[in-house]
This record gives sequence, structure tokens and C-alpha cells, in this order.
Amino acid sequence: MSNLASEEFWGRHTFDDFNAAATALRGWERTYNYERFSLALQGRTPAEKLAGVLPSAAA
Repeated sequence: MSNLASEEFWGRHTFDDFNAAATALRGWERTYNYERFSLALQGRTPAEKLAGVLPSAAA
């Protein structure tokens, strides 16, 4: 897992069991990939960046 995940997720949360951690991690990943913009990606989310480089489904 990336340093960012270590700092932003694992470094800020503790969990009582694996299922609680897995559920919370899925939520964090969704926010990270689809809602949280990145300055490194010129203000886009990772999902927006990926959509811009993948061939379109209509092609």
C-alpha cells in the first residue's frame, strides 16, 4: 500500500477487527479514487485521470 494510504488512512484510524478495517478501507478508497481531487493530477481524481487515458467504450 502507498505511503499516502499509510499516512491518511492507517495512520489516523484504529480498528477492533478485520471486518471493520476492511469496510472503512473500501470507503476511503472510494473517496480517494472518485471524490478527492489531486494537485498532482491537475485537480482531477484518479478515476478522472484514468478515464482520460483509457479507450472509450464506444470506440
